[in-house]
Amino acid sequence: VKTEEEVAKTEVEVVKTEEEAAQTEEEIVKTEEVVEGKEEEEIVKTEEVGAKEEEEEVVEEVVEKEEDAEQEETIKEENTINKNEISTDIVASKEKEEMIDYFSATPPSLGILRLDHDYPPALGDINNAETFTYNVYYRVVPGLTFEMCKSGKLSKDVQEKLFEAVDYLEKEKDVSGITADCGFMMFFQSLVRSRTKKPVFLSPLTQLPAVTSAYSENEKIIIMTSNGKSLEPMRDLIRKECGVNTQQERCIIVGCEDVDGFEAVGEKVDVAKCTPGIIQKAMDILQEHPTARAIVLESTELPPFADALRFYTRIPVYDAITNANFFMTGLQDNERFGMNNMEKWDGKQKENYTFGQNLAEDEKENPTEEDTGKLANKSRVVPIEVEDEDDVWC
Repeated sequence: VKTEEEVAKTEVEVVKTEEEAAQTEEEIVKTEEVVEGKEEEEIVKTEEVGAKEEEEEVVEEVVEKEEDAEQEETIKEENTINKNEISTDIVASKEKEEMIDYFSATPPSLGILRLDHDYPPALGDINNAETFTYNVYYRVVPGLTFEMCKSGKLSKDVQEKLFEAVDYLEKEKDVSGITADCGFMMFFQSLVRSRTKKPVFLSPLTQLPAVTSAYSENEKIIIMTSNGKSLEPMRDLIRKECGVNTQQERCIIVGCEDVDGFEAVGEKVDVAKCTPGIIQKAMDILQEHPTARAIVLESTELPPFADALRFYTRIPVYDAITNANFFMTGLQDNERFGMNNMEKWDGKQKENYTFGQNLAEDEKENPTEEDTGKLANKSRVVPIEVEDEDDVWC
């Protein structure tokens, strides 16, 4: 019995041992599974880290490539800008040299279209070259008499001569601007303007827009002319060309035809004799119109009286000379600032002009009905009394 109990006990122990062995195997399996799982997780994690690192490397490479590309593009742009700047500098330098050469060799000059009418001009008259502080060049238009100019209508022959005169002043004399010796040339302002790209200011009335804009609408402008009635037909033209309606009360037209000594328009004016009458006429108008603020001298023979008018009236006076100076100063050097490479005028007129000197011999013949483009008024020798021979300009 004992042996059987021992055998049974032994069997139980064997069973326990087997169960323990099985349990140990399970633990081993679990351990192996845990280890394998951890290892797999670590492998996965390692692989993920590697993938992330690879991705970061790829991103870094892309960023580096993009940065390199941007840098290259920037360098290209800088090179292009530098090239453009260098090119611009070269062009600018060349243009500057050409400008310096041009202005050094050619001080600004004024071209003046003359009526077919010769007379001895007083100092201050537009036809006296000594009136100006820059070179002036004259060209008479054969057949363009005062009467034809005042009518505002040109014959075909005279129009051709007018164009020839404009071409001569622009192409042969290289003038900087073109004006005229008669206020009635305003009739041909647009015609001459169509022939040249130079500024055209044939009449002192081209200053009207600037003068009127400087004052209020209830302030008046006095327009003094050689003959008040003769200016009446030009009112519409002035409104068209200057944008100023002279029919309004604002513009006061004053004729000087009744001034003692000023009756003969186009002849030599005795400035000393006429000055008192011109001043008195202006003072009378100012007394009648106290809101008048400026005077515009329409006639090209009135500038010799401008200084006296300024002195006695104490208001601005504009004329054919201030008109020309306005446009010419746009091309003259200002010595006080900026570039000073432009050559200064030496104070001597380059051309000692005599009436009709630039015309061909056949143009100096008497005009006919078939050809009106001939010189109607021949040059006359007029004795001039001077105190000093050095004062004679012509």
